[in-house]
Amino acid sequence: MKFMKIGSRPDTFFTVDAT
Repeated sequence: MKFMKIGSRPDTFFTVDAT
């Protein structure tokens, strides 16, 4: 599972399945 930062807010994240 990888966490990638989106948007200008530091608490805005979405999860991407790395497998």
